[in-house]
Amino acid sequence: MAKSLPNEAELYQKIKDEKIEIDSKIWALFYEHIGNAVTVINLISTYFLQSNNPLPIKMAKKILNYTRDINHTLDCILYPNENYLEDDLFKQLRKENVSLHPVIKEMLTHYVGNDVYGINLIIGDSLDPAAPQDVPLEHLPRVIEKTRSLRQFLDRLREATLKIAAF
Repeated sequence: MAKSLPNEAELYQKIKDEKIEIDSKIWALFYEHIGNAVTVINLISTYFLQSNNPLPIKMAKKILNYTRDINHTLDCILYPNENYLEDDLFKQLRKENVSLHPVIKEMLTHYVGNDVYGINLIIGDSLDPAAPQDVPLEHLPRVIEKTRSLRQFLDRLREATLKIAAF
């Protein structure tokens, strides 16, 4: 789990006091691109842990591809750029110039960034190009904990910030 920010309580209080919101369209991107990737990483890791087998190199590489996708999506949302996601919803947000509050950017960068970095370290350690090997079984609970931490953070942030679109 990413270490809590020293001012986490203050940040959540600021979100509450200033009524800082994240547009529901951004949440849709989070869950489609980040949430789905986190779920797949969790499922892969859990499967091999429960089957009492180390994570094969091929699956470890898949997990690293998912973490790259998470980082790419986060970069696209935090720092919109013409050359990023081709997702129609992302294009719409860019066109509407929807952005995130600096407090939200700080929290996303810290929590998502650190947990994804942790997964990369755990998995990447076994994929040394000179001598790649399966990820040992005992490392998988740490990967699963990182995915749980990511989901818990996103759920807590969603509860604090979700802006419901008017219908």
